[in-house]
This record gives sequence, structure tokens and C-alpha cells, in this order.
Amino acid sequence: MLLSGASLNGTVLVKAEKLIKEVLSDGPILSEYVFAKAKENNISQRTLKTAKKNLNVKSVKTKEGWEWNL
Repeated sequence: MLLSGASLNGTVLVKAEKLIKEVLSDGPILSEYVFAKAKENNISQRTLKTAKKNLNVKSVKTKEGWEWNL
């Protein structure tokens, strides 16, 4: 049986949210690192950004670049 698009996307979204929580568990980190980890896990940027919004992740511009923080 094939999963519907919504079910598949929901599963990937949960995976993206879990990734963000794990990566940011020790504090703020550069967004480039988060995007790289997502790519390694076959998570699209769009899905990652949706997960970021769902988790109310904050973005702050620093000298090094954009940092994400829970």
C-alpha cells in the first residue's frame, strides 16, 4: 500500500522537527549547519523551514551568519 502525499510529508516533517530539536539541544547553531544536516537526512529546505516555523525557532543574525535557537 502506498502512503498518501500528506502522510509521507507528515512523516518527513516529524523527522525534520526531531532533527532541529537534536541539533539545537545544546544551544544556538548556524543555520548552514542545520541545512547541511537536513540534506544528509534527505530533508528538503522547504520541509526544514516548515518544521522551524512549527517549533518557533528563532533566527538571529550574527557576525558568523544566521543562528537558529529554540
